[in-house]
Amino acid sequence: MNESPSPSIDVSGVHRSMAAGMAWMSLLRIGIKLLGLISTVVLARLLTPADFGLVAMATSVIAGLELFRAFNFDVPLIQMKNPGRSAYDTAWTLDILLGFVLGLALLLIAFPAARFYGEPRLTHVMQALALGTLISGFENIGVVAFRKELTFRREFSLRIAQKVCSLMITLPLAFALRSYWALVIGMVGGNLLGVAVSYAVHEYRPRFSLAAMHDLLSFSKWLLLNNVLWFLRDRLPDYVLGRLAGAGALGLFSISYEISNLPTTDLIAPINRAVFPGYAKLAHDLDKLREGFLNVIALVATLALPAGLGIAATSKLIVNVALGAKWAAAAPAISILAIHGAISALQTNCGAVHYSMGRPRMMTFIGVCQVLVLAPAVIWSAHVAGAMGVAWSYLITTCFIVPLNYMLVIGRIRLRVASLLGSLWRPAVASTLMYWLTRGWVAGAPADSIRSLGGAVVIGCGSYSLILMGLWLLAGQPPGPERSVRDKFLLPMWQRVVR
Repeated sequence: MNESPSPSIDVSGVHRSMAAGMAWMSLLRIGIKLLGLISTVVLARLLTPADFGLVAMATSVIAGLELFRAFNFDVPLIQMKNPGRSAYDTAWTLDILLGFVLGLALLLIAFPAARFYGEPRLTHVMQALALGTLISGFENIGVVAFRKELTFRREFSLRIAQKVCSLMITLPLAFALRSYWALVIGMVGGNLLGVAVSYAVHEYRPRFSLAAMHDLLSFSKWLLLNNVLWFLRDRLPDYVLGRLAGAGALGLFSISYEISNLPTTDLIAPINRAVFPGYAKLAHDLDKLREGFLNVIALVATLALPAGLGIAATSKLIVNVALGAKWAAAAPAISILAIHGAISALQTNCGAVHYSMGRPRMMTFIGVCQVLVLAPAVIWSAHVAGAMGVAWSYLITTCFIVPLNYMLVIGRIRLRVASLLGSLWRPAVASTLMYWLTRGWVAGAPADSIRSLGGAVVIGCGSYSLILMGLWLLAGQPPGPERSVRDKFLLPMWQRVVR
């Protein structure tokens, strides 16, 4: 591995593109969620819960089959330094073949699935959605270049346009049909228009080819295995907790997990999507890769730790205000899972490093270790303590896996432990102090008041910001997110006030 800077790569430009990509991917996530919320609100007034439930049955079956689409051929294309036409064409051809196989599988299991759920209408719904699965495989593989070349604005435009196309079909049909077929036709039509948009926004025209199949599958087989492991990790409580402790305990855990991990997931996932192509360009320059990794991990810690610990500190107020008294038992589980989510977010960037350096098997090793530790812990804790026990199992497993993941990255990119701790200690200390200050406010405030929750948010955000900036000043103003905030927001704002 050559550690000297590559003359063909503008490193500062890569860093700027990564920063812009984080912003665009965050906007993309917010935009899609907003469009989804608008769609749900409108459709909920036009359709019945049974309509949504019928489609949900079909999509739950599709979700299991979609695991086999987890080869993620775009990832090896981004990781390759100079993929030729054969690689792009082979990835496109394999996506089509997978779409055909999955569509055929949906056709074959449509009738058995309808009998399992006791819902005859499900047969025709799944047969229609099988067509959408086949169509989606034809998406223009050339759009992968948007991420590979760090042109995230075009990626944002593409994904938003595809979402809008789906809504343009679904909403008018819902007004006209007032039936679940509006959802089904909207999904299939959205797939068709989404494929058309992908060819409209990128000039690449793929051809059928399998010339680079070996190179792609040698990388992507690990991605498939990794996604299976993540599926087992995330769905384990659905099977174990539901079987041993009942639907009530599973419902309590599911709501707790969703609420506690929502801020860290929505904050961190766009960052990881944006930085992987940048890491791939820096993979042959360890100095710059280390620098990029430390910058990103500092940003992740600055965002994820206060978000997670803030949820943990205010879980009682969140439950009482947002969910109601009947969910009071969820508050302790939310606190534990929020801390788990914050700590787990610190390792998500490690996967981008492993993939960018062509080492997907490292993530497989991490996934196997996590499942081997988590599975017996969940089984035992679900039997002994129900949802709370499973929540503790997730937190304890995370505290074991995160250091292991960091050890692999430290060895791979020759990172000094002191440098890593230097990126983490300020947000960790500031978040911890913020947690206890907010807990003190919550302890003395009315437990069912939205004003109490608002006050806790103000105290948490204010105290965290002041403590973090104070620690940064005491540390001598080193490079990091604090300097970016000062230079790009605080100083321009102060200059406007002075003028």
